Amino acid sequence: MIAVIVPAHNEADHIGACLQSLHRAAKCPALRAEPVAVVVALDHCTDATETIAKHYGVQLVRCRARNVG
Repeated sequence: MIAVIVPAHNEADHIGACLQSLHRAAKCPALRAEPVAVVVALDHCTDATETIAKHYGVQLVRCRARNVG
């Protein structure tokens, strides 16, 4: 299994394109059907990042680091 962690702090403008890209990459024939898990770490988001990420069916975790790394 391959896991991709996407840190996100108010990324509503970009998270959709990022997750679309990861979805396409996960279908790469060179992976030979290796499962790819995508996890979005929602870091104290106050915009639509969570709603958009849910649309892509990825796993979500929440934290309150406030974009400090």
